[in-house]
Amino acid sequence: MSPRENLQSLLNGFAHDIGLSELPLDANGLGTLLFDDTIMLHLQINETTGTFILFSTIGTVPEQGRESFYADMLQANLFWQQTGGATLALEKSSQAAVLAYEQPLEGLDQAGFQGLIKQFLDVVEDWQGRLRDVGAGDRLDSGHDDPSATSGESFIRV
Repeated sequence: MSPRENLQSLLNGFAHDIGLSELPLDANGLGTLLFDDTIMLHLQINETTGTFILFSTIGTVPEQGRESFYADMLQANLFWQQTGGATLALEKSSQAAVLAYEQPLEGLDQAGFQGLIKQFLDVVEDWQGRLRDVGAGDRLDSGHDDPSATSGESFIRV
């Protein structure tokens, strides 16, 4: 089975589980799902590498609080601490924050695929909330900038 056929099969299984007949990829290998009218999730096949990319726009970063939000995005990307393994990025021309995740298709079964989608959606929702807070004037506080936030008990000293 080709990577495209594999992804299409996983998408069709997902569609069946949510009560749809199918979710076809377009001619470019792109599929789009809309969840709760708030999250547009895109899946793009890379047939050369046998992977697909999940990506979603979090929202437009407002001018007020922009630098602080960017710093929080960078901190979250450090070892993927607050992104579920995905990467936060910026689409510069529109100032849109984007979450992206690349996944190999090989060995991915239906349960793993659906779990991946759920985890990705949870991260998108979390970051949409953080972006709303910035728009409302709240400062994000991840707690990861504070050295006292970690006790150091899990460190190995040499």
